[in-house]
Amino acid sequence: MKNRLDSTNKNVTLDKKDSNSIIESKNLNAASINEKDSNDQNFATHKQDSITKWILANISFMLLVFSPLNVYVSGLYEFELEYMMPTILVLFGSFLLLYFSLIYLCSFFNGFRFYKFIVIFFNILLLVGFCYTFIFVGDYGLMSYFIFDKLPSVSKTQRVIDIFVIICCIVLGYFLLKFRFYINTLKVLFIVMFCISSLNIYKVIEYIITHKNMSLREFSQENSWQSIEKMCNIESNFQNNIDCHEFVSTNSRNDDLKTDPVFNFSTTQKNILVIILDRADGYYFKEHYKNHKDLFANFTGFTYFPNAISTSGSTLPTLTSIIAGKYYTAYNINNRKVKDSLSNEIARGYASILNAFYDSNYEVGDILDYPLDYKDLYPLLKDKNKTTYDFKKYDDIYKLIHKDTAFALDDNAKIPLSRLFSIGIFKFVPYFLRPAIYKEGRWFFNTNIPVGFGSYIVMESFRDFISNTASKPTFKFFHLSITHPPYIVDSNCNPTLPTNNHKDTEICAIKMLNQIIEKMKTLDIYDNTQIFILSDHGIESSALPIHYNLTIPFFYKPFNAKGNLKIDSSNIVNYDIASIYCENIANLSPCPNVDSNILKHLDKKRNILTFRIKDWEIEKQGKNEFYLKDFYIFKGGDIYDSKNWESVKESDINKIQNLDSIKH
Repeated sequence: MKNRLDSTNKNVTLDKKDSNSIIESKNLNAASINEKDSNDQNFATHKQDSITKWILANISFMLLVFSPLNVYVSGLYEFELEYMMPTILVLFGSFLLLYFSLIYLCSFFNGFRFYKFIVIFFNILLLVGFCYTFIFVGDYGLMSYFIFDKLPSVSKTQRVIDIFVIICCIVLGYFLLKFRFYINTLKVLFIVMFCISSLNIYKVIEYIITHKNMSLREFSQENSWQSIEKMCNIESNFQNNIDCHEFVSTNSRNDDLKTDPVFNFSTTQKNILVIILDRADGYYFKEHYKNHKDLFANFTGFTYFPNAISTSGSTLPTLTSIIAGKYYTAYNINNRKVKDSLSNEIARGYASILNAFYDSNYEVGDILDYPLDYKDLYPLLKDKNKTTYDFKKYDDIYKLIHKDTAFALDDNAKIPLSRLFSIGIFKFVPYFLRPAIYKEGRWFFNTNIPVGFGSYIVMESFRDFISNTASKPTFKFFHLSITHPPYIVDSNCNPTLPTNNHKDTEICAIKMLNQIIEKMKTLDIYDNTQIFILSDHGIESSALPIHYNLTIPFFYKPFNAKGNLKIDSSNIVNYDIASIYCENIANLSPCPNVDSNILKHLDKKRNILTFRIKDWEIEKQGKNEFYLKDFYIFKGGDIYDSKNWESVKESDINKIQNLDSIKH
C-alpha cells in the first residue's frame, strides 16, 4: 500500500495494482523517449554520412573530371584522336577510385567524436575548391600544350583574396552543415558539374566523329620521316649507339631520306615562301634590329616595314586574311553573313588560295595550324599530298635524333594524365599555392619535360630538310609557332623550362631564319624565291596608343633582290601579302577576291580598320559571326603616335570614306 496526495492535498491510499500501473506507464514513457533519442541519433548519423558522401563526390569530381575535362576540350586539336576517349575513361575511372577510397578511409573514423571534424575539414576544402574553380579563376592568358601564356604569380591583391576566402570558407564550412537544405545544394552542384562534363564529352565525341575518317596522315605522303624511322630502328645499324641523324646524313644510299616534299623548292622556277611567326611582336623586332643588327646581316634583298600592323590582336580573326587577303578579315566576314559557319568560311579562304596556285601549276606545300580545322579544309583541297596539319611526324624524328637528351619528347602527350590531374588541383587551390602546382610548366605530378616542343621542332626540320629538287614553281605557306607560348627555347635555341621571355624565342627564330636563308643560298634557291616573314599579331599591348597588341614584324624579299636590308616606313598590313604573291598567277588562275599588288599603289596614308575580338576561341563566337568590339581607325603615319588613331562606333564604320580595310 502506498499513499499519495489528492487534489485537496489529503493522503490517499493506493493499492498495489495502481502502483504497478503508474510504474509501467513511466517505463513506457522512458522507453519512448529513448527510442526517439535513438531515432534522432540514427537520423543525424545517416544525415552526416550522406553529406559526407556528397562532399567527397563533389571534391573528387571537381578535381579529376570537371576541371581537367574543361581544359582538355578547349584544345582538342593538340591531342591524338585515338587517345581521346581513353583519356575520358581514365578521368572517370580516377574519379571513382578517389571517391571510394576516401569513403573507405573515412569509414574507419565513423563513430569517433572527432569524425565530425573530418567532415568539417572536407566541407571547408570543397568550399575553397568551389570558390577558386568557379569564381576566382585567375587570368593566366592562353594555354597552349599545358603552358600558360602568363607565368602564375601571386600579387598582393590575390593574397588578400586568399585570406578572405579561406576565413569565409572556414566559417561557412562549419555552419552550413547544420542546415538541412545543404545536402540538396551539394546534389545540385554535382548534377550541374556532371551535365557540363557530359556536354564536354559530347564535344569530344563530335570531334572524333567529324575527324576520324580523315586521318592526319592522309595530308602527306609516306615521307622521309617514316623512312628514317624504319632505318633508325634497324638494330644492327645502331647497336653501338651511332647517332641516327648522323647515320642518315652520312649514308650515301639514303640521300632521298634527307628531304621532305613540304620543304622542297625549285632552282629554275619561281618559289614563293610565306613564314608566319605566330605572335612575333613588331615593337620587339624594332629593338632586335636596333640592338642586334648582326642578326639581320644575312637578310640580303629584304625590305623591313617597321610601321606594319595587324587588324586584330589574336590568331582567330587575322590568320585567314593573311593567306587570303582582306576579304577574309573578321569584320568583312561578318558583313557577308555567311550561311553555314565561321569554320567553313575560314576553310574556304585557305582553300581558295591553295587551289589557285595548284591550278596555276605550282607545287603547293604548307604547314597549317589554328584557326583552321582540317576536317573543313580537306574536302575543299585539290591537292592534299603536301598539306601538313600533323606535327607528330616531326616530333617522331626529333625523338630519334635527340633520344638521349633531357628534352626528348615524352609519350605523356598521348594521355596526359599527370598534367590533367595537376590542372585539376591548380584550379582547386588558392592563388598562393598555384605557382607550386604549375612549377614553371612542369606541373606538380609531371616528371617529364613540357609538351609543345613541336613548335621549335618544325622550324628545325625546315632548316635541316630543305631541298632543291622541285621541277615546278612552288608556293609554301608555313604557320610556325616558335614565337608563341610555350616559350621553351632560349636565345641560342637551347631547350629550357617555360618562361615569359618572349624576346629570347624571337632572337632564336631570327637565328634559325638566318640558317634557313644561308642554306637556301647554298642550294641556289634564294634569288628566285619571293619571301615574306611576318606575324598574325603581336604580344605587347602597351606599345601602341590604343593599348592593343597589333604591332607585327614585316619583312619582304622580291625575286632576285640584292643588297643590304632596307627600311620602308610605309604603312602595311599583314593581309596585304596576298595581293603581292597572287600577282604571280594573275594571268593564270587568279586568286579569288584578292586586290592587285598593294606595293604598286601604296599610299603614304591609309585608313585601316582595327578591332578587338571578345574571345580568342572559335567556339565562343557566333555560329556565323565573330564577336567584335573596340573599333579603331588607323589613319596612317607613325603607328606609335596617338594622333593617328581614332575610335569609331561600329555603326559609323560604313560612313567613313576611303576605308582601306573594307572588301565586299
